[in-house]
Amino acid sequence: MPYNQCFLLIVVDETIKDKFRRLLEKKVVIKIRYGIGNLSNGNNTNRNDKTQQYAQELQKEFKMYPNFKMFLDNSHAKLFICDDKFYVISSFNILSFKGDYDGQDMRRELGEYSTNKQILERYRKQYFDF
Repeated sequence: MPYNQCFLLIVVDETIKDKFRRLLEKKVVIKIRYGIGNLSNGNNTNRNDKTQQYAQELQKEFKMYPNFKMFLDNSHAKLFICDDKFYVISSFNILSFKGDYDGQDMRRELGEYSTNKQILERYRKQYFDF
């Protein structure tokens, strides 16, 4: 399955969905902000269509959990927040790339981990207030 056709299906597989489900049953809140680019841009039509299709499938699958939320955005940011404990800002997108480099697609990724509560709360309000 080519990366540009079904990239989310490769990473958010049944194993990840099962982990999401177990967390949601424990009342953990999972919020995913997703999307990039102009949805009407012809250059990204297939990718955007597949992203939207899979996001709708996830929303349908987890609709019984009010603690699962998704928000469509035009952002390339990768921000992960764990409760009030820490956050990670990274260039690596864990929801659309497994990290299985084949040698030709090798690229550098960068990330930063922080426990700074003030910045964490600012990011939470800025990016996950939905």
